[in-house]
Amino acid sequence: MASSSKKQRTLTGFFSGENKKQSESQTSNPVVKATEDHDRSKDGTPRKKSKSNCSGKTVVMQSKFNQDWLNDYKWLRVEGNEGDEIMFCRICEEAQQANGFVKGSVNRKKSALNDHRESQSHHKAVLALTHRQAMAACQKAQSEKNDDSLTAMCNTVLTMAQENIAANKFNALITLQKNNKCSALSGLVYSHGDSVQDIEQALATSTIEHLKGRIANSKFVGLIIDETVNITVEKKLIMFLRIINYGKADTVFLGNHTVHDGTASTITDKIKEVFREWNIPINKVVGLGSDGASVMTGHKSGVGVRLTDECPFLVHVHCIAHRVSLASHDAAKMSKVITDFTKTVNEIYKLYQYSAVRYERLRDLSQVLSDTEFSSLKQPCSVRWLSLGRAVKSTKDNLPALCMEIEEEATARQNAVATGLQKKMKTFSFVALCYMLTDVLHIMDKLITVFQRDELNLGCIHPVVNGSIESLSELLTSPGPSEQYFLDNISDGVFRSIKLTHDDPRSRTAFQNTRSGFITDLCDALRKRFPEDSLSVIVSLDKILNPSKYPSSRNDIGQYGSDSLEVVLAYFTSDDVTVNNLIGIDTDRARRDFSQFKRTLANLGTKTLTNTCRLLVNDYQVLFPDFAVMATIALTIPVSSVPAERGFSLQNRIHTASRNRLSRERLDNLMLLNMHADDNVVPRAVQIFRQKKRKV
Repeated sequence: MASSSKKQRTLTGFFSGENKKQSESQTSNPVVKATEDHDRSKDGTPRKKSKSNCSGKTVVMQSKFNQDWLNDYKWLRVEGNEGDEIMFCRICEEAQQANGFVKGSVNRKKSALNDHRESQSHHKAVLALTHRQAMAACQKAQSEKNDDSLTAMCNTVLTMAQENIAANKFNALITLQKNNKCSALSGLVYSHGDSVQDIEQALATSTIEHLKGRIANSKFVGLIIDETVNITVEKKLIMFLRIINYGKADTVFLGNHTVHDGTASTITDKIKEVFREWNIPINKVVGLGSDGASVMTGHKSGVGVRLTDECPFLVHVHCIAHRVSLASHDAAKMSKVITDFTKTVNEIYKLYQYSAVRYERLRDLSQVLSDTEFSSLKQPCSVRWLSLGRAVKSTKDNLPALCMEIEEEATARQNAVATGLQKKMKTFSFVALCYMLTDVLHIMDKLITVFQRDELNLGCIHPVVNGSIESLSELLTSPGPSEQYFLDNISDGVFRSIKLTHDDPRSRTAFQNTRSGFITDLCDALRKRFPEDSLSVIVSLDKILNPSKYPSSRNDIGQYGSDSLEVVLAYFTSDDVTVNNLIGIDTDRARRDFSQFKRTLANLGTKTLTNTCRLLVNDYQVLFPDFAVMATIALTIPVSSVPAERGFSLQNRIHTASRNRLSRERLDNLMLLNMHADDNVVPRAVQIFRQKKRKV
């Protein structure tokens, strides 16, 4: 048995050793190794076995790729030409698995596809992809909720800015909306204090980017500037631009900037700095509107003169509304009686300003004595337009109640101020001036109201001023409606149950002298403030572009306006070609086209300067290019600084005593959103806000 076992082991070892030697010899044989390498692909996948044909040559058996597999296996992807297709698995590639179908398989058999589909690696890839898709769907849903929440928050902050609501009320407003079941706020809500300012900044940035595009599209711009002092006693320079887009004029807020002093050089430097910040070429400015202060209009070193180096065609206009106000102020200063009357009206206002008890007694008494509604008292102020007219009217309407209440205040309470007012108010002169000034100031208030419009027609300036002067001149010969009512209803020194003092011929003569002197001075002041040649360029543009100024006879149109054309050409052209290109008017071409232009304009049927200019800019720019440029200039030149005054009013409504720590940047943002936020500002702001790191 032992020998048999040993023999068996020897035979087994013999045969195994022989097999091992045979295997080693085959492995070491380079021909055999090359054959084995050929039978496997690069990734180790076995190739199709080959066999010899009858001629003794070796033929490789290839599997053909079936195009139907692409429908049966949706994850299958194929590269390569026909016969050399390489198969990939999209799912495994996306999941970054390590298998043959990621590297690329040439085993073009359905069994290989089935084996891969059932493999553990593929199942892991499918599971990972499913989780990833679920996570992406969840993130998308949450992102949509967050977008709705961010849009709602932007709308909330925008409304707060436009309604002058402090930023610390943001969380309270968000809570209110959530309590009201606002579904848009179901996503992420930013409650950190800096988030409100970030949203404000995003809204302002969105608005500024939009405005910069509109400014860039305007061929020329007009600059409106004015100075003021804010609640924290800082000197401010407010700036607006007048731009033209598609023939329509608009006003753009450039900021309310701090200046350390009010000198012309400081203001000029600040203007240039702001223009650089907004990327606006300074030579685009063709008009400058100001309040007429010497620092602005000085002929030697005013702001307008300093800007002409970069703006050679600048037209400097003293605000029309300021001129009317100054004319009224000039006429009032020339009459001591009118000055004293204004002081008396101001004293009446102050008597009731800080006493709620007196004001309530006056209100109750006025309702008993008069059938009309009580008219609240107004304060006359020389720096506020229309204030004197409103103050005089309220005093006139409440005159019986005022006289009775002030008399009681003087006698029952021994009020010294009331005693003095009682004596002044019951004179014939005071009451007569109340009714006379009501007629005069009604005309002046109409004039100022016309000149406060945003789109003021250049052609209406002198006609409206001249018409107002003529209306005032009529009051010299015959009293107005209010004054006539007073004269008709005064009897034996009694008017509206008030016993007037000093109702005698001497007082009436003195009143007539005061009346005629004031009206005459007012007419002279208007003529002085509005001379015919003060706006020569503007008047010339009006004559050329305003068809309502054309002669009614077509035969007279040929010679009309030639002198005005020469004034405009002389002002807006230069011998320097580079400077002349800033405007782009060809003088020879303009003279040749003028006759055809006038007759074309006369046949168009437009009656206003504004409509004509829009038509020229939009439809006739190719036919009459030089006159289209003139039309653009006429629309661009600011003839009023009313936007600056409105800007100051907005500043005072926002920058109050309770919000006096607002920075200049935030104040500018809030003013900008009040004036220029459009319907698309919120979607743009959402995209800007997303890009900023923020606290939740």
